[in-house]
Amino acid sequence: QPDNSKAALLLGRAYMEQGDAAKALTVLKTATEKSPQDATVMYYLGLAHRRLKQDQEAMQAFEKALALDPGLHAARQQQLAMSVSQEGGGKAVEDLKKAIAKHPKDVTLQLQLAAVLATQQKPTEAEAAYRQAIALDPQNHLSLLALGDFYRLTRQEDKALQTYKQAAALKPEAILPQEKIIEFLLRQGPSDEVTSYIKTLLNNPDGRVVNMNWQGRLALAQNRLNEASTRLLEVVQAMPTLAAAHYYLGLTYLADQKPQNAKASLTQAITLAPTYTEAYLALLRIHMQEKDHAQALIVAQQLRERQPQVPAAFLALGEVYMAQGDTAKALEAFHTALEKAPKEAIAHHHLGLAYRAQQKNQEALKAFEQALALQPQAIEPLSQIVSILHGQRETEQAIQRVRTQLQATPPQVLTYTLLGQLYVAQNNASEAEATFKQAIALNDDIPLPQIELANLYVQQKAYEQAITLYQGLLKKKPDLVPPYVSLGTIHDARGERQLANEYYQKALKINPKFGPAANNLAWNYAEHGGNLDTALALAQTAREAAPNNGDVADTLGWVYYKKRDYPQAIQWLKESAEKVQDNPVIRYHLGMAYYKKGELPQARELLQQALHMSRDFPGAEEAKQTLWELNLERR
Repeated sequence: QPDNSKAALLLGRAYMEQGDAAKALTVLKTATEKSPQDATVMYYLGLAHRRLKQDQEAMQAFEKALALDPGLHAARQQQLAMSVSQEGGGKAVEDLKKAIAKHPKDVTLQLQLAAVLATQQKPTEAEAAYRQAIALDPQNHLSLLALGDFYRLTRQEDKALQTYKQAAALKPEAILPQEKIIEFLLRQGPSDEVTSYIKTLLNNPDGRVVNMNWQGRLALAQNRLNEASTRLLEVVQAMPTLAAAHYYLGLTYLADQKPQNAKASLTQAITLAPTYTEAYLALLRIHMQEKDHAQALIVAQQLRERQPQVPAAFLALGEVYMAQGDTAKALEAFHTALEKAPKEAIAHHHLGLAYRAQQKNQEALKAFEQALALQPQAIEPLSQIVSILHGQRETEQAIQRVRTQLQATPPQVLTYTLLGQLYVAQNNASEAEATFKQAIALNDDIPLPQIELANLYVQQKAYEQAITLYQGLLKKKPDLVPPYVSLGTIHDARGERQLANEYYQKALKINPKFGPAANNLAWNYAEHGGNLDTALALAQTAREAAPNNGDVADTLGWVYYKKRDYPQAIQWLKESAEKVQDNPVIRYHLGMAYYKKGELPQARELLQQALHMSRDFPGAEEAKQTLWELNLERR
């Protein structure tokens, strides 16, 4: 009877590719019974066990595979990944050193040792292991590429690029070193150097499709989306199993605001490469943007199952739990990420956000400080620290904390801007103005400090200075939306409604869903004579952009009031009054809606509340007159 172990192996691998590990395991067990000395069959048996989370059986299978064939590096790689995931890699390092002692000239073992040491956050030892691999075979460009990847991951950018170029010089006919260089440069933005490297691929007989791929990616980076999609579709047609092409095609569709196409391409990338972390994360972001948290959770859980050793998988899972309001599970996920990467600043930052959501400010502060210690120039954790201190009415302490950070790091625009915002909160206008000007002097291409300074001038009613700043910004960045809205509010404050509306319309032409512009324009149409149906559509747009904003709910309610739809008006104005409890205008609006609906006791109470808060607000005279009439009727 013929030995069908090879056929069983092929069938088992097919089941694995289809994602059916249970069937694969049954077939592969049969194959091992027929060929117990076949290391490859034993390796795939281990993969099936691992896919089914049968870790002990998987480890035993990989050990048997290595005993049968010590040169089967794929089995050792799986064994190492499991060891790192379960034990932090201590045993993996020990086993690798033993294997190296037996096979001191094995380059792959040295590279595996380097990778494990890097995972353990031991960069000096990892670099030494990479260099030992290079010394064993100086003509092996792949070892140089591995060292370059290590430098990139440890943020040693100059060394990474230099090492990739050494690999390219060592083997100029190889495509991979060229791709590494192109990818590295493209992360820094499009440039003539990137274009030059892409063109060199045309000279390689095997580089035509690769060249199209990089042309597509370059076009994407330059926001030439039609060209990007054309090139990447050609790549997908030529090489339908190239997961990266589907991934970047998905990113192109996403940039072109075609989320359904993007999801299809990203899903295909994951199907082709089930451990493609970036594809999972991109797909997850789309679901999060669509507020489809259930689907986002499924994607995050799949990533965790496929990449249990990758910290980003647990960060993504934690972010989904945060969006769902499950801070306990989020904390658990972030702690797991930190166990795997204790020096990852972003993990500490997310941990701080979760603690803050639980109102555990001291724990949050500790986490944000740790994030800042690891990445001193990061503005996000510093902003969170400042927000907590300011919320605790410790504004002076917040100012000192920012000043301390400024002394510890090179001057940064956003850090000075943050300091200026604190001075505004402290009502220290002169210090705020001086600090914003310091930020602008560092780099006047960054809009935020100019916007903040202009806003400060608006508060001081120094409208001409504010207008000059906003218009200067728009000359440099005509597609920047906030200055148009700010100019609109200035003209509103001056009573120049038509000019204000023109600025709001310009903002909405650039971004039709920009909430503040839609809200202000809706208000002007409702309050100062405009098409009420248009006003309603604008107010609904503003509501979609800011569903928890009480002022937006007030605008929507007031539009319904003007349309004489008083039940709808009351619904939205009640919500607004609950969210903004110290605004007399909102209570006046709600009181008038009740009055028009004939619910006079509620109207009387709300109008009294509004006038108790202030005797002078827009609509105060109508509130007084209506309340007088209500009291007269009561007599």
